[in-house]
Amino acid sequence: MVSDVVYEEDGVQVIAFNVDHTPVFPAVGYRVTYKGKSVVISGDTIFTESLIHHSMGADVLVSEALNHEMSSMVSEATRDFENNASIVAEDIKDYHITPEQAGIVARDAEIPYLLITHILPPVPNQILVNPFLRDARAIYDGEVYMANDGTMVKISLNTDEITRVELLK
Repeated sequence: MVSDVVYEEDGVQVIAFNVDHTPVFPAVGYRVTYKGKSVVISGDTIFTESLIHHSMGADVLVSEALNHEMSSMVSEATRDFENNASIVAEDIKDYHITPEQAGIVARDAEIPYLLITHILPPVPNQILVNPFLRDARAIYDGEVYMANDGTMVKISLNTDEITRVELLK
């Protein structure tokens, strides 16, 4: 579990740690800490013990996620097209964490707030958000949200309060 402090100034510490995004190497996640509050950003990765280890006790986990069931549906639906969409939709399942696995990381690292971002395949409308996140919510009791462009999460320094604000509507 290789990690290194890559930034430290004015009370802010950023640790970069290895994640597994094979065939891409190196790939890293980040843990940002300020005044005892921490956010972990998974980066593109599969499920790894390193992600759990570096996430322990953080306040928020920002994790990418790929829903394998939906990706398989995209692969099947694009199989007859004259492009590589079907192949890509099937291939990417080998190197992205699932919503359920992101939930496992958040649960095992005792993180109260999971924000799913870099969503694959893209969710075209709000009605598909719950099916996308269903498996994460089934195994993780904390707060789970799907990020949009403009989603901001505020972590109070004086309490355990974490709020989400949508800057773009």
